[in-house]
Amino acid sequence: YTDGINEAMNNDREEYGTDRLQFLIEHTAKNNTAEFILGEVIRDIAEYAGSASQQDDMTLLAICRNRENDETFGHYAEKQYEETDIEIV
Repeated sequence: YTDGINEAMNNDREEYGTDRLQFLIEHTAKNNTAEFILGEVIRDIAEYAGSASQQDDMTLLAICRNRENDETFGHYAEKQYEETDIEIV
């Protein structure tokens, strides 16, 4: 994502923030498609921002992987990665 996502402001000029973005993704990602996750992020930002105009571009990219069919992770990794492991960089 670009910084326009976490720096989106509401009418009180408060930023959306990385913590809110990470929380939303962590609670939306499990068993959902990339399209659904992106839709939820866009919806939440729009709801948070309300009528406040945004001053920066907003770009999102989501890639989902089906670990059940990923031979590179194998049986051990399936147990280790049961929870969604999201890293926001």
